[in-house]
Amino acid sequence: MVTATTFDDRMSVLRMVEDHKITAEQGAQLLMAVGNKSGSEALSANTKGRFFRVLVTDKTSGKVRTSVTIPLSLVKWGMNYGSRFTTNIEGLDLNELAEIITSGQEGKIIDVDDEDDGEHVQIFIE
Repeated sequence: MVTATTFDDRMSVLRMVEDHKITAEQGAQLLMAVGNKSGSEALSANTKGRFFRVLVTDKTSGKVRTSVTIPLSLVKWGMNYGSRFTTNIEGLDLNELAEIITSGQEGKIIDVDDEDDGEHVQIFIE
């Protein structure tokens, strides 16, 4: 059974592939993950209908360099999948991020100025 949320998740993945934000292979993996979800596995109450948004702007011009919005359920899957390859991402505590996601918190969760690259990075849960 395809729920409205599952359909929305699949469409989000397809849009990311179309916009070249992820590769076709990454999209296929995400689509398999969406397709394999069932019942309570599909979306917990704390992720249903919520999104993870990354906004990167140029500090000098203020122009948006990157704006990506991903269903929060896919972010949780990605963190689980990615943890197989690395346990440490510099400056990011994956356990803390997982707690924020499941806590129901919304709004800006990360706000960083990257002086080396001249970027302002913001991450939101909406």
